[in-house]
Amino acid sequence: MRRSDLKSQIWRFVSAFAVLLTISFAIATGARAAETEWQDFDHSSVRLITASDTAGDGSFVRAGLHFKLPDNWKVYWRTAGEAGFPPSFDIENAPDIDRIAIEYPAPVRFNILGIESAGYKNEVVYPLKIFRKDPAAPLKINVAVNYLVCDEICVPNLVDLKLDLPAGRNAPSSQAHLINQYAGKSPVAVEQSPAATVLLWQDGKDGVLQVSLASPQFDGTNELFVEGKDFPWFWKPDIRPSATGAGVTVVARAPDTQVADFDAKPFTFTVLGGGQALQFSSMPEIVGAPPAEAGVSLVVILGFAFIGGFILNFMPCVLPVLSMKLMTVLSHQGEERSVTRLNFLASAAGVIAAFLVLAAGLAGLKAAGASIGWGIQFQQPVFLVFMSLVLVLFAANMFGFFEIVLPSGLATRFSSIGHGSSPGSHFATGAFATLLATPCSAPFLGTAVSFALSRTTADIFLVFAVLGIGLALPYLLIAAFPGIVRYLPKPGNWMNWLRRILSLALLATAIWLMSILWAQTGALVAGVVLAALILLFALPAFSGRLKGASVPAIIAIAALALIFTGFAERSSLARSGNEIDDRIVWQKFDPTLIAGLVADNKIVFVDITADWCLTCIFNKRSVLSREEIQALFERQDVVAMKGDWTNPDPVISAYLAENGRYGIPFNAVYSPKTPKGTALPELLTVKAVKSAMAR
Repeated sequence: MRRSDLKSQIWRFVSAFAVLLTISFAIATGARAAETEWQDFDHSSVRLITASDTAGDGSFVRAGLHFKLPDNWKVYWRTAGEAGFPPSFDIENAPDIDRIAIEYPAPVRFNILGIESAGYKNEVVYPLKIFRKDPAAPLKINVAVNYLVCDEICVPNLVDLKLDLPAGRNAPSSQAHLINQYAGKSPVAVEQSPAATVLLWQDGKDGVLQVSLASPQFDGTNELFVEGKDFPWFWKPDIRPSATGAGVTVVARAPDTQVADFDAKPFTFTVLGGGQALQFSSMPEIVGAPPAEAGVSLVVILGFAFIGGFILNFMPCVLPVLSMKLMTVLSHQGEERSVTRLNFLASAAGVIAAFLVLAAGLAGLKAAGASIGWGIQFQQPVFLVFMSLVLVLFAANMFGFFEIVLPSGLATRFSSIGHGSSPGSHFATGAFATLLATPCSAPFLGTAVSFALSRTTADIFLVFAVLGIGLALPYLLIAAFPGIVRYLPKPGNWMNWLRRILSLALLATAIWLMSILWAQTGALVAGVVLAALILLFALPAFSGRLKGASVPAIIAIAALALIFTGFAERSSLARSGNEIDDRIVWQKFDPTLIAGLVADNKIVFVDITADWCLTCIFNKRSVLSREEIQALFERQDVVAMKGDWTNPDPVISAYLAENGRYGIPFNAVYSPKTPKGTALPELLTVKAVKSAMAR
């Protein structure tokens, strides 16, 4: 081959290579123009991408803020929740940019250590619109992005992102599809549906919102986010089918928020589910109480109240009252039917009146913003001392030696209450029986009380009145059929012995109240009160008025002191978690730890109890202390938490309110499959505990 031909071929090869290199460089440069390099940090990687390779000639350029995150780390939605903040842009060093508008794909709700938030895990692109000052010029992007990533800890980051887009007509980039994919996940703004009704009311310290979406298009709704100027965050809502059969009803709660501070501005609602994400705004209507659709109908609740009140007659708390009821029945033998009917109606009236007094007290506390609940009067030492005093006087009276001289004839008044025959004495007996019954929570009763205490004052009075009618039903039946008492054994000396035996039940109740007082105030105060009660009870024996009854009286006094010491000591052991024969390792109740434990695949069993809750003690003895249950806890490595509500505790009160309960016992099981918890019945059974564990 000639030298000239060889040089010509080499030149053609070099020229072709140069052309290919130029084209490749241009292609590569164009591809890079649509994205920045990844900026990598310990817990996140971030870059800026654009939907076109050039600046185009429009008023804005579509772009995206692209995040990739390790497992469990997240970035935030526009309303982050109880903690966190969304990404923000600083365009001080970007003279070509007028402003940046950020869109937010539909978020996911998170709960970490009891703190709720909304955002994104793993990967997300925030779609952007970068508005330009000069639509005809190239676009130099130089922005600083401030963002927060969180897992169990939070790490703030600040990153500078730079990208130059040359002038030219829009041409889709390789990142356009990714940006459009996430833009398609953003909620679609719709006009307020005429089928959407929004109600807002105050419940204790929280604001409660009900959104009724009565349209078939909302049937698949599984999440709703609420954004309001004066309501920074609403907890995960309760979503149920609408009563009309189409759409859903959503009830959400904003903690520690006063409806009275509402600024009369619309809320923004983001509805997710059924493959759609919709967004609309609506002005809530403030109401004084939840509408009937917000819960079970009032008629059903009143039925529950009546049944629960009647069942309360057979609960452990009411057993000490049995002595007064028995003696009341026996004392009416041989009386005129009209007298028997009148006195038993008086007893029923005392029961109902006591319930109405309780309703008034709880309604007043609720209006004042205080924590309320069934049986909370037993958290007050003054109440315990008063009840113990009355019980000891009743017992002394039933022993037959009530000759103690007290100021202003107080002894005479208590004597008439113990076994008097006037309607007033029977009224007082019914009222006292009611106060003594309130530490128990019977089936149906807890549902009725929780409903009442979450509603209006009128509802509280109505439900409590029906509870009283249920508890007074035995008195009402005898009033309706007074001839029943004629079929009882005839009076005789046996009644004196029965009276003394039944008085021991009242003394045992006083012992129990003193053990609660010990737990609340310590040994010194409880010891002083006990000494005063013993002196009051024993005074007749030392005054020489008892004669033959002195021996059983002194024996009863000694038993009172000994049993009291044992009760108080065992109660102290139980509270410290070292109760005898208890293999369950109880931790102190801390609701903020539950979500983290569940995230670690743990099962959490919560037991809210109190020394004054006899139903709680019954559950402990009959179910939680059983070998098969304790073995189940060990086998499944259950984390057991015990909350002691013997004294007022705002954390426990708030926890109960969150679960729609205002009384104890309350038991719940949390697990990875049931992170919101499965509530158990008031009266525990082995089957109920095992079933909750299995779920």
